[in-house]
Amino acid sequence: MTRLLAKTVPQGYSEENPPYSCLLPGHLEQVADVAEVLLDLTSPVMTSHFPWPEPLFRLSVRLAALTHDLGKISKELFQPLVHGTKAWRQCIRHEIISDWLLQNHPQLHKMMDDLLAGYREKERLLSLRSIRLAVLGHHFKFDLGTIESSERIPFLDLSFEHPDMLAVLDLFERRLGIHLPQLASIRLSLDEDDVEENIREPLKEWLDRADREMSLDEKRWMASVRSVLIAADMIGSIRADTPEEWRSKLRVLKEAVVQADVSPVLDQVLEAAKKRNPHRHPEITSFQEHVRQAALNHDIVLIESGCGTGKTQASFGWGSMTGARYMLIGYPTTATVTQGYADHMELFGNNAQLLHSRSDVDLDLLLKGGWTDNIPEDRDHSIEELREESLQRLVHPMTFCTVDTIIGLLHNYRSSYLLFPIFVNGCIVFDEAHAYDEKLWQGVLDWLKLFPMPVLIMTASLQPHRKKELIDVCSGVRSLTVQQGPPTIQSLPKYNVHLIEEGQPPLEKIVKELVGGHSVLVVLNTVERARETYDKLAVLMPDGADLLLYHSHFKYEDRVRRQENVVERTRKGGGVCIVCTPICEMSFDISVTRLFSEIAPFPSLIQRLGRLLRYLRDTDQLESKMDGNAYFWMPVTYGPYRNWDELLESEQLLRGLPRPCSQLALNERLGLMRTDGTRRREEPDWLRIERFKAESSAREAQQTTVEVILASDAAQIMKEYGTSNRLEWMKKVLPLSRSGLSRLDETVKKWRHVRIVDDQRVNYEAMKGGEWA
Repeated sequence: MTRLLAKTVPQGYSEENPPYSCLLPGHLEQVADVAEVLLDLTSPVMTSHFPWPEPLFRLSVRLAALTHDLGKISKELFQPLVHGTKAWRQCIRHEIISDWLLQNHPQLHKMMDDLLAGYREKERLLSLRSIRLAVLGHHFKFDLGTIESSERIPFLDLSFEHPDMLAVLDLFERRLGIHLPQLASIRLSLDEDDVEENIREPLKEWLDRADREMSLDEKRWMASVRSVLIAADMIGSIRADTPEEWRSKLRVLKEAVVQADVSPVLDQVLEAAKKRNPHRHPEITSFQEHVRQAALNHDIVLIESGCGTGKTQASFGWGSMTGARYMLIGYPTTATVTQGYADHMELFGNNAQLLHSRSDVDLDLLLKGGWTDNIPEDRDHSIEELREESLQRLVHPMTFCTVDTIIGLLHNYRSSYLLFPIFVNGCIVFDEAHAYDEKLWQGVLDWLKLFPMPVLIMTASLQPHRKKELIDVCSGVRSLTVQQGPPTIQSLPKYNVHLIEEGQPPLEKIVKELVGGHSVLVVLNTVERARETYDKLAVLMPDGADLLLYHSHFKYEDRVRRQENVVERTRKGGGVCIVCTPICEMSFDISVTRLFSEIAPFPSLIQRLGRLLRYLRDTDQLESKMDGNAYFWMPVTYGPYRNWDELLESEQLLRGLPRPCSQLALNERLGLMRTDGTRRREEPDWLRIERFKAESSAREAQQTTVEVILASDAAQIMKEYGTSNRLEWMKKVLPLSRSGLSRLDETVKKWRHVRIVDDQRVNYEAMKGGEWA
């Protein structure tokens, strides 16, 4: 007998005896099981913010979980696909057939009506719309344009008499507490006129009407139903050979959900941190306590406090007071995530997880002594990787992740949907908020409007227009408080800023400061100018001087060694010069006594100044007659920033600073920045009705770099590991400027998204990084 499959049978298994999870009844039962666990986690919280009853939400998710894959019974369309006919293409996806069955099969339609009969008309309509949109969208591939007719297959005979289908109907009866008579077969014509009249046109009219009539709260309800189904479907797709094996995995999930409670974990971490540093500055302790208490009366907290003032530990105290079961800290890049995780992994132990697109590589490198990366998180995970990781994602009460992992839910990132139950029960920290691009920041504002969970936003200083937008979003809806950093530390006049008019790095001055025993940070806005400045300084440096170059164009594993070397050498103090790019603005825990930098947008300059005398706490530690310790000049081009206006404005703000100046003075100057104009806002993809796909990024388009692997590295990896060892391949990935990419490079062989290029195309040194030859 040919079995009804929901998933392709993996290698090593026969189609006559596939894993339980690959069978249609097995898969539907696993998804239904997970849905019940996730409902216990999400339903009480989500429905408390809506005017509709919680049992309706539970029933809607339950029905969506049981019916979402009914379209896979199609022996003409779907079954050949999962039985190995790789060239097979479905003219109508199984989600569309599932929805068509629910609307057109008289017994299934009656089943839905009977189960919803006890609710009011508007509640029934909301539930039916939510179920349909969840079923249609659960693979992120719903688009009316994908519905086609077929000349090869005139019609589909959808039969419910197969033994596997009888097992599905038995599952319906057990889970819904109903009796279902034997369902009659039904035929779906694939003739062009019939497809247009019976599928495409009615569905388009229904979608248009739902989009017009549904309120924002109804769309939020619907999207929440869809989110629970998608998470349940991904977790429920984990492989299990037998029902017994599945029940064992289900127990792990249930235990993790029951035991999840981040508050005692955070309290333990804070107590351990206090023992490590018993002589913390009293103002820092007071600041952290104010942030902690703010959680009791405000669901949105904004922290504005300079580098090195204890913001992260303040966030732990805040999280412990929110009453949330989970906590997530979102950082702007993969490097800042891993830095945050590494700084605290010993304290959190198994209670924390590191999540981003390369977290497996970083974890491997952490065990070997370090890591680095500074690329944004804009790539979603593969479906196969997510299935394997899915159970683990709900086990840890603490998550260190990129902002994209959180905001990605609004853009239909699969990896974000897996965390939806955590989002609903969690408190969320958005760190380094000044560094988000405008699209990512708008995502944060959308998040605050759509989700009622506690949120903490942290930054050294937030742009004026962003603070205004934040206040406007919270006004009358959310309770917002702003917490400033320790006043004395924030007021220390430790920055003595000078402008250099020549428009070039003052090489002789840099060497003089280095010879005088200072630790020097030189920041150029581009990798090209950083390499050029490094080469010039190398000629001028006296023998034995320490000169290090650090930027983003290193092989992944070489960046590990580079950042380790830079941080370790700088912490030794005096007599070192670091030439760097904007990579230093975040995830760079160093303190220097001299800063030389090209002018950049003012929030970036504040971050660069945050590396200068980072741990200075008292006025008696200041130099008695402080000379200039921060020097800025205008670069020769405005790239990588948007235009000259940004840099000219920064120059004027720098000229107006007192000498010396404090963090508070920097914040006051930041308040004088021009406010950006009103931006066009679009409805988040998470709420979309008429088209539901995973096709947009949480960030603005970034086309400045391309990732490559040298052919010699690729050959070595292939010889030792083959193509499947992602860990080893990712260690050799090298970002380079996209502008150097030739037409030939566009057609070369790839590993996943990464181009494999001839070694002769790239000049590469482990100490200097790479550039196009």
